[in-house]
Amino acid sequence: MAMSTFHIFAAASLLLACSGIAAGLENLAVLRVDRQIKIKDFRTMHKTDVIYGNRGSEPVSTLTWCFPANVEPGVAVLEVAPNRDGTLLPPMQGVLIPEETNEEEGLPDDARCQRLTLPTPLAPGEQTIVAAASIVVGQLEAYPASAPAGTPPLARLLDSAAFYSPYPVEYQTLKVDLPSPPRDLEAPGIRVVKSDKAVALWLNERDNQVSVLPPFTHKPFFVQFEAGSGFALGKSVDITYTIESSGEARVDEEYSLRNMGPSVEGEWSRLDFSMTNARGQAITAFVTRGLPLPVKDLYFRDAIGNISSSVIHRDSKQNVRGSDGVLAAMLQPRFPLMGGWSTSFKFGWVERAPVEVDVASGTVSVAYRMAPAIYNVPYAYATSRIVLPAGAEVLAIDAPLSGVAHREEETYDFLSFVPRPVVVVERAWLVPETNVSVTVRYKPGSTLLPYVGIALTTLLGIVVAARLLLTSSKGTQ
Repeated sequence: MAMSTFHIFAAASLLLACSGIAAGLENLAVLRVDRQIKIKDFRTMHKTDVIYGNRGSEPVSTLTWCFPANVEPGVAVLEVAPNRDGTLLPPMQGVLIPEETNEEEGLPDDARCQRLTLPTPLAPGEQTIVAAASIVVGQLEAYPASAPAGTPPLARLLDSAAFYSPYPVEYQTLKVDLPSPPRDLEAPGIRVVKSDKAVALWLNERDNQVSVLPPFTHKPFFVQFEAGSGFALGKSVDITYTIESSGEARVDEEYSLRNMGPSVEGEWSRLDFSMTNARGQAITAFVTRGLPLPVKDLYFRDAIGNISSSVIHRDSKQNVRGSDGVLAAMLQPRFPLMGGWSTSFKFGWVERAPVEVDVASGTVSVAYRMAPAIYNVPYAYATSRIVLPAGAEVLAIDAPLSGVAHREEETYDFLSFVPRPVVVVERAWLVPETNVSVTVRYKPGSTLLPYVGIALTTLLGIVVAARLLLTSSKGTQ
């Protein structure tokens, strides 16, 4: 008989709880941890407050932070910062622990950990408070995987109620905020309290006694809820940001999106969609962020051609980059996106380029932010191409956020012999909360360079035409 994902997860907890820890990890203990998980569309936002205590006889200068192997690939954001008297210090820096060294480090094979450096060593008997924030994609799934048309789309969160830690945990709580009231919940051996749109779980408590949980303890649970219409995943987004010498920028975005809700059982047609309650299972539109005015030459098209089913409105209450308001759009794909369906389309416009000119050095800086217009969707992979004016020379690229890769390429305009530098920026798991900022400093080329190819081509055409005309006139004599 096939085992469900939940029961496989539960069986694995027995093995993980028995894993030993290295002597270097025995000094620290988690005195208390309070976790909060908030479900936002197709991503989960984790807030964790941990009190660590040094139970050993030597100072501790590092701590280890871990995720289960099945969760780590979807971690889009992780920041762990010391909390000093209610004030968060800058996030701690750390290094990933290679998987092949897990055994010698005293870590389970399926743990993915990184070692973080404390701002000051923790003396024996002392405590420190750490606040962590992370955003994870992939913890949510349609449950059941398919459903008849007209039924509300249901999903579930699968996680461990126990804090996944390489240290023993003395006391912990967990609160899960849901977008809708909980439909079903399974948490064996855990005290659970349900409310309107939240679930609270208490661990370490049994018969009014507090028990210490060993390192890497799993307490699997799942909670089912109604997913809503924002249950979408961007398989990819490809953005081309073309900067012209005139100071304008052409933005072209190519999307591949998927509705991660339950797929529709049985036959289905557009008539069924209009006559039944199937709209609750479909994604009919995507809302864009505010585009700073002035904006012009907007387009929205797919593989068939232009799509006219969209709504654009101006919002003068917002002020972006000193503009006179913003322009927002509601993009409606050509067909409703049912559960399990995917769609691809392009959206673009022309805006004022965010460039700064340094007259003294003769250089130009462009501050680019990797922020797709459809902002409320997590993307498995995002690529941005910043195309500079023809003849420009790239001097520096600043991409401070970890996990962002960049390289340089070249492209050519039509009938141009002068290359245009292209800065390619890539990142896996791009989420709206991630501020991927890239600053490119370059030295502009001559504004006449792009026209050299056109002039030479025109001159060649005149010579060829004159030659043909001369040949033709001689032939008629």
